[in-house]
Amino acid sequence: MQLKFALFFALFIGCLNGIVAQEAVADANPAGEKNATYTKSSNNGWSMYLDEENQIYYIDFETLSVNLSNIVVKDSNGKLLINDDVFDLPVNTIYELDLTQFANGSYTLELHAFTGVVRQAAFTRS
Repeated sequence: MQLKFALFFALFIGCLNGIVAQEAVADANPAGEKNATYTKSSNNGWSMYLDEENQIYYIDFETLSVNLSNIVVKDSNGKLLINDDVFDLPVNTIYELDLTQFANGSYTLELHAFTGVVRQAAFTRS
């Protein structure tokens, strides 16, 4: 009798633990949340790579965890220079941004998903 009670108690605690863990995850990222925020990073990993010699910025879509909608380049004043729609490109695309088209100065490269800016990097052309 004590063995049955001990097994039932252990099973009850195990199920309760699983339910509490699922609720904690659900509270951390509510379903249907439209204004999700992502941490902005500067060239983390290989998803964004600046080839300084050839002056090309490579963006590897396959290493990103979200589907991109746009690639945006702004100058130091925040003026929009490029807003390229990339949603229809394949997931394994390596996007090449030719930096020789820009004058000397500081620029911001932003990768946009439908929920906001996913990655952001700054570069200077001199």
